[in-house]
Amino acid sequence: MAPEVTLEPLRNGVLALAVAVIALALFLLIDRGVVALSNFRRKRREPILSRLLFQTLQSSPVDASAFLRLGPFDRQLVRSILLGLALDLRGDTDDAIATLYRDLGFIKNDLSRQALVGALLRCHGTGRDRPCGRGGAGRSAA
Repeated sequence: MAPEVTLEPLRNGVLALAVAVIALALFLLIDRGVVALSNFRRKRREPILSRLLFQTLQSSPVDASAFLRLGPFDRQLVRSILLGLALDLRGDTDDAIATLYRDLGFIKNDLSRQALVGALLRCHGTGRDRPCGRGGAGRSAA
């Protein structure tokens, strides 16, 4: 007589893999939808924000009050437009871009982010400054 083989564990494994594939497909579909929505919003808002930036940069005293009410997405878009303009323009317009960048608080955010990255690099031993944290006790400062 042949031994009986239970197929229950095999069936459970196949069902678990099928659920994992469906979950991955749903995740990819949602991710593509979010990216498409973000790109659509960027294409729609960029001309409006570029026009507002141009008007602000052409005014004699640079006034950042029009940009203070923007949401995080629009602030990120304004930051990227300003960084793109800073590469292309020089002179008085370059000074106006720097002033607006500072007035909107982007410099402070960039410097704090840079300080955080520097601190993390020092803590992990890739910088030349003093070691930090519990794991750095045996390392010598170069």
